[in-house]
Amino acid sequence: LLYKPTFCQIYVFLSAAYKDLPRNGALLLYISGDGAPGSDRPQDDGAYDSGGISTNVKRDNSDQKPAGKRAANVKNTNSIHPGDLYPFLRKPMFFVLDSGNSGVFKTIPNLFGQPFVCLMSPTKIPAPLKDVAAHGNVFTYFLHSPLMAFLHICHKDSVPMSQWSHCESIIANFMSEANKLICRSKELHLDLQIFYGDQFLRQIILRFVFFYCSLRRHELYNKDETYWPSSHPDLPESILMSPNLERILFQLATDLDVRSSFSEISSDVGGT
Repeated sequence: LLYKPTFCQIYVFLSAAYKDLPRNGALLLYISGDGAPGSDRPQDDGAYDSGGISTNVKRDNSDQKPAGKRAANVKNTNSIHPGDLYPFLRKPMFFVLDSGNSGVFKTIPNLFGQPFVCLMSPTKIPAPLKDVAAHGNVFTYFLHSPLMAFLHICHKDSVPMSQWSHCESIIANFMSEANKLICRSKELHLDLQIFYGDQFLRQIILRFVFFYCSLRRHELYNKDETYWPSSHPDLPESILMSPNLERILFQLATDLDVRSSFSEISSDVGGT
């Protein structure tokens, strides 16, 4: 766990973890930070020119900003770009990225054929929820505590303990149904299948599905796909747009008296 690490610190710890990884292990990397700007004139395939995630805004002694024409081209070096992670793809990798620039990591090529999954946060937040986002990133909130995060986006500060327990059981029912859909899916990418066998990563993936379904149907989020999380490889639409999951989600919203904040969409998608 590194707080506001420099680029050197990240690479040292990643290299050590990579070196000690057992043969049947995988490296889990979670990064949360502001977006790092890219080049005004991209020239590569997105490895660096599209920007990345800033992990620390301070400058190293070797990162002094020059004067003159070069100044406009100098970026913060304490940031992680897609190309920085390429060397570690020689072993199985699972990324969780929470940033306004997380989408640039969606184009990371699987250079070595190892299992690789990347879960990415939305890149934008609806204007009415800017104040909500100021208290923490919604993506991380959903992965940590789905019910608390759901209440958060619905602007509910608290619920009675008895209702909390009931809502938790509804979310457990959602996770159970999502688990069935994932296990039965013939469209699920092989890399997702491999990581889904791990209990901890399975929980992250299921909470990601709950997060996507919640935002995709929320009236403030459902107008723009930049408000939704994404993954690489993509999860099948038959799971994310499942009528069964939508029904359970609406049951939760009804019990919390926020049903008017959500819209039906699964009926608009054929074959789901």
